Amino acid sequence: MIYASGSVRREPWLHEFTARADEVAQLRRTLRTRLILWGLVDHVDVAQLCVSELVTNVVQHVGEGTPVTLWVALRGPYLRVEVEDPDTRSLPTLLAASSALASRFREWGRPSLDQKSGECC
Repeated sequence: MIYASGSVRREPWLHEFTARADEVAQLRRTLRTRLILWGLVDHVDVAQLCVSELVTNVVQHVGEGTPVTLWVALRGPYLRVEVEDPDTRSLPTLLAASSALASRFREWGRPSLDQKSGECC
C-alpha cells in the first residue's frame, strides 16, 4: 500500500467508467483532485502512475469499452488504489518502463470468480 502517514480516515471513493485509452488523462486529473481534497498531495504522483498502469492494462489486455471500477481508500496510514474489471483470465502486468514501481507495492492484482482486481497496495 502507499504509506500516507497521519492521514484521517476517509470514505472510499468508487468511480465506475468504461476503459478507453483517451480517458486515462481525465481519470488521472480526477484522482489528483480527490487526493488533494483528502490532504494527500504528496501521494498524487505515485497514485496517478498506479491508475495509469492499471487502466492501460485493462485497455491492452481486456479491451477498450470494458466496464471498470476504480476504488481508492485509506486503510489506516495506507492508500489503496484498485481497478476491477470483469475479465478473470489474467492478472495485470507491469510495463517494462515501470518495473521499479512493482518493488514499491505488496500486491499487484488478484482474481475472483467473476472479476479481476489490479491494485497498488
